[in-house]
Amino acid sequence: MTDQQTLRAFLRQCVVSLFMGETSLGTGFFVAPGYILTCAHVVRQAYESGRTLLAYSSMGTSLGEARIERYEYSVVHNQLLPHDPQASEIYPDLALLRIALTTHPCVYLDTRAIMEKDELSSCGFNEKRFAGGDEVAFVAEGKSWLDERRYLLKLREGQAQHGLSGAPLLHTRNGTVCGVMQQTRGSQSDVGGRAIPTRAVLEALPELVALQQLAHQEDSRWLNCLDPRQRHELVRATGAFTGQRPVRIVDLCSDNKKDLRLRQDLLTHLSILRRKREMVLWYERDIALGRKTNVELRKQVEEADIILLLLSPDFFASDIIDELVQIAMRRYDPPCVNVVPILMRPVEDWRTQSFGGLQQLPLDRSFLSIGQTEVKLTEVARAIRLLVEQVWQAMTA
Repeated sequence: MTDQQTLRAFLRQCVVSLFMGETSLGTGFFVAPGYILTCAHVVRQAYESGRTLLAYSSMGTSLGEARIERYEYSVVHNQLLPHDPQASEIYPDLALLRIALTTHPCVYLDTRAIMEKDELSSCGFNEKRFAGGDEVAFVAEGKSWLDERRYLLKLREGQAQHGLSGAPLLHTRNGTVCGVMQQTRGSQSDVGGRAIPTRAVLEALPELVALQQLAHQEDSRWLNCLDPRQRHELVRATGAFTGQRPVRIVDLCSDNKKDLRLRQDLLTHLSILRRKREMVLWYERDIALGRKTNVELRKQVEEADIILLLLSPDFFASDIIDELVQIAMRRYDPPCVNVVPILMRPVEDWRTQSFGGLQQLPLDRSFLSIGQTEVKLTEVARAIRLLVEQVWQAMTA
């Protein structure tokens, strides 16, 4: 089997068929452990009805239930024909699903430019009689511009049937995924279709940048399918294969509005650090405390290199936070695993807790909510940045 055949076979392993009950909706594909990407219009019926999605592998194996975590669906009208319903497009038309499966292979998303006449291919579930998926080849024709900035990839010489929506678009020469199939230009002919470019995907779902990096640093199966030339060009273009994973950070904060505002202020002061995605993976706080999905929070705490405890009266009132703190303290082992209390709002007797002997921030033991908040936030951000650098150096030593 050639490298190209190996890669296309591996792509099929990353693709899933999405159902709502017994109704086939279309295609999706794994972009990180536990994350499936598809088009928003593919899962729109489930999103609006609140019904559960089911995912199946290309082998027909049930992968379990998937829930919609991000849904980016908006209509862009042609400004020259604002009242014509046919003169509009859905953009960015993306949905990110979560599924309780973290060992599945993932595609490699790539934002490198696509040239006219580049060879492309895809694999999805566009015909009910092909339960294992259906492969299709395309040629890049150009771009379909929605306005001066946004566009779709325009494809020809391939039959894009409706069920292919949400499937990955593979760039043959690069060996990476360059887009998400969105629409057909004629499902019964080979005039092609259109796809959402990967650059638009990462702009709409920026959390995928760090998730992708971490996924491929810990799982090299996709990268191992590339030939030497593809690997060399990927390294040169994107800096892949550095062998160094980012420092993982998670913060534990209550749902109190005052605490969430202070947390957001802290993240703002840390914006420059958080943009260094090759160095830092900051777990987004997208899981509400008190729900069954706290299994994801536990996983984050069990994986993190730095765990920030955002202390307040409401912090100590949460049972799930108490459980997560116990996990954090069991893992506490500097410089590899660090736990840092951050004094958000006044609370008594926090020093009596299991983490009471740890170095707190701000260093003067004052609370962020009292006095010169901006000055204190700057101090805390500086201390966290220095800690990240220490952990990074320890990881590379």
